Amino acid sequence: MSRTTRTRALTLLRVAALALGAVLSASIGLGSLHPTGANAGFPNQLPFMCFNTGNTFHQTFGPISFFLNETQQGPTSFQEGPPTSKPVVILPLHRGAAAGHLVYYVITDAGDKAHWADKVKSVDAVNNTVSYEETNGCYEDMSVHYASFDSSAFGPAAVEDVTYARALGSVPFVECGTNDINVEGPFINPGCARESLIAFINGQTGKDNIQRQGLNAALLDGESPLNILEDVPNNGAQFNYSPMWDIHLVQWKDSVPVANRLRQTDFATAEALVGTQAQSITPDGTASNTFQATGFIVNCPLISIFADK
Repeated sequence: MSRTTRTRALTLLRVAALALGAVLSASIGLGSLHPTGANAGFPNQLPFMCFNTGNTFHQTFGPISFFLNETQQGPTSFQEGPPTSKPVVILPLHRGAAAGHLVYYVITDAGDKAHWADKVKSVDAVNNTVSYEETNGCYEDMSVHYASFDSSAFGPAAVEDVTYARALGSVPFVECGTNDINVEGPFINPGCARESLIAFINGQTGKDNIQRQGLNAALLDGESPLNILEDVPNNGAQFNYSPMWDIHLVQWKDSVPVANRLRQTDFATAEALVGTQAQSITPDGTASNTFQATGFIVNCPLISIFADK
């Protein structure tokens, strides 16, 4: 292992340790991190999704979603179950060979061959399908489902329960996707293959708390961290969206009371908190008042969205 590779590995270990340390210190030192029950002031929110799914349009993202209106459903090769705290998507299952071994894989818009991931719920060898656990996320105050497959850092891969794929870290290029939805296209950053995601690490917890969010909530509650995505497949994002998410770990400042750490469901709003109420975690594991990527990516293709009709 080269010196550069060792340095990179140690850096990512420090980042993962910092995030997990924040989770543990918050859960041990702040008993008020576990409020429960629905808040009447937020009637459209759910503990496990970004808003209530009643009176909404459910759209699954297919091969031609980039060329359709945002609420127009196109053909897909997969099926998705109903919205729950543990949603599942059924994907076509393919066979291949690697180093003389039989392997099974699914094809997403990232198109990679996967090992037998822990998120596989069941395999139908007769119909050649696989049921794969999805993750609930947020986009512009709406709910999305995505499937996590790989991470370029082994600490986050363990937290996400996905495959560690170090080579993903070479996907071009850090921060190239941030704020691209605010710039006129079509080509925002030529060669950019990343989109941005915000993951809070120390929000409110509590399985029934409608304000729960963060890596600490995911570990303690056994539910999705409700990460915030910058873009989704639509006809205005043909050159913006990518399933390769440039992760931005964000922590609430200690000066912000736990009760004020409200769930964030919009990327731009959450980004604006950095420097005032929150901080970004940098690649070397320190906290910064400047919004920036933490230094690793995950492969998480979008499956569907629950949007306002």
